Amino acid sequence: MPDRELPADQKSEKTASDPELEAGSAEAAGVSDAASCGAGRQEGPELQAPSAMADAGGGPGLRKWRRSFAAVLLLVLGIAVFLGGWFWQFCRQPVGPGTEVTVLIPPGSGVRRIGALLADKGLVPDDIRYLVWLRLSGLSGRLKAGEYSFAPGMTAPQVLRKIARGEVLRHPVTIVEGLRLEQIAAVFAGGGWVDAQEFLRLCHDPAFLKSERVQAKSLEGYLFPDTYFMERGITEAQLLHRMVQRFRQVWGELPGAAAGQAGMSPHDTLILASIVEKESGRAAERPLIARVFLNRLGQGMPLQSDPTVIYGLGAAYTGKLRKADLRSPSSHNTYMLKGLPPGPICSPGRAALSAVLAPADSEALYFVSRNDGSHVFSNTLAEHNRAVQRYQKQGRRPPEQGGGVADGTPANTMSSDPEGGAEGRHMTAEGPTQGEGRAAGDTEKGPAAWPGKKADKPGKGKQVQGSGPDAPD
Repeated sequence: MPDRELPADQKSEKTASDPELEAGSAEAAGVSDAASCGAGRQEGPELQAPSAMADAGGGPGLRKWRRSFAAVLLLVLGIAVFLGGWFWQFCRQPVGPGTEVTVLIPPGSGVRRIGALLADKGLVPDDIRYLVWLRLSGLSGRLKAGEYSFAPGMTAPQVLRKIARGEVLRHPVTIVEGLRLEQIAAVFAGGGWVDAQEFLRLCHDPAFLKSERVQAKSLEGYLFPDTYFMERGITEAQLLHRMVQRFRQVWGELPGAAAGQAGMSPHDTLILASIVEKESGRAAERPLIARVFLNRLGQGMPLQSDPTVIYGLGAAYTGKLRKADLRSPSSHNTYMLKGLPPGPICSPGRAALSAVLAPADSEALYFVSRNDGSHVFSNTLAEHNRAVQRYQKQGRRPPEQGGGVADGTPANTMSSDPEGGAEGRHMTAEGPTQGEGRAAGDTEKGPAAWPGKKADKPGKGKQVQGSGPDAPD
């Protein structure tokens, strides 16, 4: 029988006052929700949350991504290890064939050209590591041209750092005392260091002489004889500058150079030193030879020095000085001229320069060779003639070696040379003179070596009075 419908106030009261009814309703609702959730779980795993998927170990996509990432990471690490070992080998492994290697890098060579030269000798690998290392080290623009020597056991970075420091190979070349410009040029040209013609052209070039502050017609006498350490690629101008600077350095070190020889300019001192250099190979005699020439200059006597005549002959000199050569006028024939010749006749060494600056104390006016490299010195003409009779008849002296000053030697004491050889300098006291040479200190008739005040002309007597010129700068 259907229930009878209750009034609204009674329905409300019954609902509120019937706890059993409420509990039944809640239970029914719970059963309904549980059924609904059970139905949802039975729809499949595709609807699970990401956190649930992670808890379950991930799906196939995530596992594939992980495997790809691990492979890439291993590849990157492998490449890094390989490159590290490759560069470690570049930095640590010795290069070269195991023997000393010489490489010449021409001026103007670029980084790639230098790399090719080094790789050809096995000093750097022929790959990108060379360029990368230069860029990382900051040396790509600092590699210098020149000739380099690399010892066994060096690494590629050591090779490149040496080039960047410019530690080029230097070869010793010795210029002995007493050589002329042409002879000096031949020595350097013989070793392939210079072009002889360009070398000599600069020696006479007014513009180059001005740049070197040499007030003369050439660099004759100003190229100091010494051992020079040469590097490949040096120019003629650089070499000449080095030799002139060496001369100035030595001059500044000489005692008495600041005051100079009384009455003589530095250029005149150099001229006389070059004559002293050629007159004797014995250093102990040079101060005395210098004094003889200074005494003769002081008394207005011609120097009568064979080496000056030989210099004036130039290529015409055949190795034997003849009587006709002594009578042949030239700019350097001190038999025909009084005073000093216009310029040096060779490059004198330190001893010859010192001899002129500090000559011996003597009144000697003559000397003659003993034919053994030494000389006999005489104060008077009579003593000298006796020495000539004694020594010059015993044999000739070597060509170009000074034999002494021989004013007034009788003609019958000349050597037995049928051509009239003059190895003993046999001229008479009233022998021929033509023209006037330059008196010592007369800077107006010849160029001075350095800027400075003019020197006074020497007076008569053994000791020339007056103040010397300024020292070279």
